[in-house]
Amino acid sequence: MVGKEGKLPIAKGMMARALPRRHSANLELFRSLEPELDALYDLLMQVLGDEEASQELLQRVLKRARKQYSSEKYTRYLRLWIFRICTDMVQRYYARFLSEMPNDRETSFAFLSLEEKLVLVLHDRVGFSYEDTAACLRISVGRAGRSITYAREKLAKFRLGLEWRRVSAAEDCHLDSLLARVEANRELNFNAQEPCLSCDQYRELVTKSRACMLALPTYRFSEIERNVRANKFLSIFRKQEEFSWASLPMHWKLGAEIAALGLMASIVVFSVPWCLDHISLRALAAGHFGDVVMLNGRGGDEERELPTINAERLLASTDLAEQEMSGKAEEKDEFADITFPSGDAYETGAAPLAPSRQSAAVFRLIVQSPNPRDLIPEMKRLFSEEKVRERESSGRVMPGGVYFDGVTSVGSYAGLLGQIKKLGITKTYSNPSNGRSPDERARLIVWIQQI
Repeated sequence: MVGKEGKLPIAKGMMARALPRRHSANLELFRSLEPELDALYDLLMQVLGDEEASQELLQRVLKRARKQYSSEKYTRYLRLWIFRICTDMVQRYYARFLSEMPNDRETSFAFLSLEEKLVLVLHDRVGFSYEDTAACLRISVGRAGRSITYAREKLAKFRLGLEWRRVSAAEDCHLDSLLARVEANRELNFNAQEPCLSCDQYRELVTKSRACMLALPTYRFSEIERNVRANKFLSIFRKQEEFSWASLPMHWKLGAEIAALGLMASIVVFSVPWCLDHISLRALAAGHFGDVVMLNGRGGDEERELPTINAERLLASTDLAEQEMSGKAEEKDEFADITFPSGDAYETGAAPLAPSRQSAAVFRLIVQSPNPRDLIPEMKRLFSEEKVRERESSGRVMPGGVYFDGVTSVGSYAGLLGQIKKLGITKTYSNPSNGRSPDERARLIVWIQQI
């Protein structure tokens, strides 16, 4: 039942012992809210009239309170704070509650609006003043007084069958004014300087309306089944605090944002120069995606500083590709230390061959093509079919053409030459192979030249 002052009795220590001690912050919040749980649950039941909906809404209220709780901010106004959360939830979900309610059921006090229900319960049952009631519902004090006045008059009319009207039309009563009735309801003083029968009738109406509200059944949170309380409500306070950006202090947020900006700036400072140095924009624009990333640097719009290829360089004394890439000769390569005369000089017969040079079988070809890159797959396929073992530098794209280098046998050279001639105009630079065994190993150098 409701206490003498119109407030619901407080049940202290109801369930706080069920919470583990390790959740100290949640335990502190629960102990602070525990005296208000009966009044919160009673308010929801008086407004909604449905046990399941009231428990669901109370669960939402406690979750919101746990999320927003701050001991420094709400300790002083904890009661007003938790009831404001509750009335906000009711106002937010009341329309959905009405839409989901079966047609054969009605809410409690269906003749009252939602605001009239709330102000009546908050003032007459919870015991809030006009000011606290207005603050809880975020309305003005005058509006709260008018709503309480209208609610009591409607309650008397539709629940108690009492309707106030002037006893005599000739009688002049000060309660004809709404402002006077609001003030009378607030101060519970119905006697003017010249009391009349209408004042007595209105006093009876208001008194019985207040008594009707106080006589309504009291719904207590402690009377909910123990399992339901443990599963629906206590579990809220057992959960660990969830991390959220909004819950962080302002100086932590500022520090995190500064650190993120510093990290992004560092990435930009170090990655942009690397990209400019290792990515060729011209190759990307030309569609040569194999040459876009340059692991050895000097990308961007600069040309790659590679030596040009001609007959003199092709027929040089050392392995061109291996000197540029490693500076060392390939180990166990029988052709690594052999020098060859100029191809042009050899073709004109002006370059005599030393005996040491005559011992190596080397076949050198220059194939002229308008699109050397297009011939790379053909050369790769040909070398694979004819079992030519490509050397490390074979297939390298260089300014002026494509360089191929492999090891085959003397007997396979004739067939290879016939296949290579089909690719374009071919010039040969090779020392005589007369008298050599077909199984003898030979080196094949092919330069596909851009024309």
